Amino acid sequence: MWNVWRMGRMVASKMRQLVCAFCKSALVILLLTLSTNAKAQIIYLTLSDSNGMPLPNINLRIDACGKRVQAITNEHGVAKANIGNCAEARLHINSKLYQDKDTTIKTTVKDIRITLIPKTYYLRDVEVKAFRPIAKGNAEKTVYTVDTRSFLKDTKANEALRFLPRIESDGTAFKILGKQANARLQVDGVEASLDELRSLNATDIERVEVKEIDANDNANSSGVINIIRKKRERPKFYGSSRNTLNLVYTSLMTYNSINYQSPKWELNATAGLIYNKPELTNNVTRSYSNGNANETMHEDRCFEGPQGGGLLKLGFYPSEKLSVILRGVYNLNATNIKQHITDFDNHSVELRSKDKIETYGTLLNTFYNITNTNRLLLKASYIDYSYSYRDKLGTRTRYESDMREYGVSLKSENEKIDWLGGNVSLGWKSTWRQNGTQSTDWSTYSVHQLYIDHSRSIGKHFSLYSILKGETDNLRRRQSYYFLPSARINYSMGKYGSLSANYQRTITRPSIDYMNEDTLMISKNETLVGNTALGVQHNDALSLSYSKQIKAAYLSPTDFNATTYSNLGRSDYASLSLNWTQRLCEGRMNASLILTGDYTNYDIAPAFADRTLMLPSQGFGCYGMLNFNYRTKRSWVYSFWGTYHPNNYGFNTLSHQHPLFRASVSKNFFHDRLGFSIVAMNSLRYFTTSRTTTHFANMHQTSLQKTHYNDLQINITWNFGKQFREHKAAEGFGNDDIELKQ
Repeated sequence: MWNVWRMGRMVASKMRQLVCAFCKSALVILLLTLSTNAKAQIIYLTLSDSNGMPLPNINLRIDACGKRVQAITNEHGVAKANIGNCAEARLHINSKLYQDKDTTIKTTVKDIRITLIPKTYYLRDVEVKAFRPIAKGNAEKTVYTVDTRSFLKDTKANEALRFLPRIESDGTAFKILGKQANARLQVDGVEASLDELRSLNATDIERVEVKEIDANDNANSSGVINIIRKKRERPKFYGSSRNTLNLVYTSLMTYNSINYQSPKWELNATAGLIYNKPELTNNVTRSYSNGNANETMHEDRCFEGPQGGGLLKLGFYPSEKLSVILRGVYNLNATNIKQHITDFDNHSVELRSKDKIETYGTLLNTFYNITNTNRLLLKASYIDYSYSYRDKLGTRTRYESDMREYGVSLKSENEKIDWLGGNVSLGWKSTWRQNGTQSTDWSTYSVHQLYIDHSRSIGKHFSLYSILKGETDNLRRRQSYYFLPSARINYSMGKYGSLSANYQRTITRPSIDYMNEDTLMISKNETLVGNTALGVQHNDALSLSYSKQIKAAYLSPTDFNATTYSNLGRSDYASLSLNWTQRLCEGRMNASLILTGDYTNYDIAPAFADRTLMLPSQGFGCYGMLNFNYRTKRSWVYSFWGTYHPNNYGFNTLSHQHPLFRASVSKNFFHDRLGFSIVAMNSLRYFTTSRTTTHFANMHQTSLQKTHYNDLQINITWNFGKQFREHKAAEGFGNDDIELKQ
């Protein structure tokens, strides 16, 4: 026993010695690191032309104390360099469009500003490339320029984004490759709707910034597509009116927009209205595993009613420091529904009802530039959603609900933080939502969020973007707290492409993120109560992607997602996506192809396995999308869009969808004042057919739906105002657009 005790003391003594040695080593390393960081000097160089405009993508070379440092300016014309402990350094700038610069800089000045003078070339000395690099990026975001040579002059921004690399879009919804949720749209950093993109000309886009992860991501949105517009130095007024007639079934549409822009004021007003009368046929078959006879149900449904909405946006820019943007929106969808149902008992039922969905709200955004490297963003919003259902054949069923949302957020953006080696943003956001129905009191929920994000470069090849976010809510009448980190690291391999890895954790709150009122439906005979005990849904997403620009082509495989349903089970989703984007015919042709293979697996938690009739699904699926656009030398534009998603898995469902195609021919007349186009939609059949199979423990239910989706549209667009003013000769050119002849 004595020997054991003695041996224990010896082991403990050795452990103490090892711990002391480790602490001493760590202290020495820390002191050396602090000493090294104290000697390191970070300088920032801002390059601009003679008009004060920033110059992006300019290569710099700095010689300091025998050490050579390479740098390149970002989209704001700013480059960062670590020159060590040197009092001065030698700066060399060699550019194709600007005169060479060779000068001495003092390191005591942390923010150095340099003006470059343009070179003078004759046309015989230069030649324009047929393509140009279209992406510059790091871990935080990727920056693209939009090539409009394949479009008409009045083509809108939503159509141009279809051909952005790694963007999956049909012109109405936008996803970043590998993501399952749609990306949020922004214009100059302000939340934007599809209507705003439909009123913005593609020729007015300076660049597009794509962020794959963002602090505001949730189950309904993933990533941000931010359109940066060209600055206007003179007043500009323009607008358009687009009217559509469907020749196959009853459908009329009109969309109108008016825009005014000046250095200090901006006005954007849109109004749209759609009237259509589509029909749907649904056949449902139930097959029982115990040998019982199959049951069938047939439904004919006709929808009729207007859908419309409007947008009013007012911007005020009194100085370069302050921007105030106020926006109001309104949307209405009132549908009369006629249904004839032959149910499973062979009884015929005639139903007539009216659905009404109405949304209106306002949004205030204020930007204030405290300094060149610090900006404050204040946002306040109010949105009201209302839904009503009424049975027009009697008072058997009537239902009304409403959801009001109040939001406020404050964000501080800080660039060039020396001790952190990059940019830092600190944000706070609060949202209050009230859910109510016609027979219950209002249920109030709130979510509060505090986050910090940090982006920095690590050496020449690595860059890191991280988000630390904490949230709290009062779901289920108690306060809960969540930690939601996200990170993205990017490794640039130069001409061999770039490799990136993402991790993101998000949650979905059933009673907050969408309408799940305490009481869902009230009728004369019954009351259906919603599940107020639903817990939050956790989502952990990990993605790996590789991108390589082959002229204008991108290859990008991604990603893996895991979703946890805290009340029922979990799901796993893995996908591999390939995106190929190419420009041909001197930029007059755009082609984009997306291919995705995926695997989905749903599992029920053991505690619920014996108490549910649903059988979780699993299996492999595939998906494809093709976008094509070609403008002839006589300015006829041919466009094509096609998609095919044969297998789509839900929790206990499997859906099959036939291919869809859309083709159009467009031409402008009278100096682009009048536009004419023919659009055809086809699903390889007269009806768009989809089949959904739902799996239960003792029964399989198959639903076969047919809808009038094939159509032939005639569009006439009238463009007015001073819309097509020519740009200045040097506008839109970058260093990579031209080359000197050898």
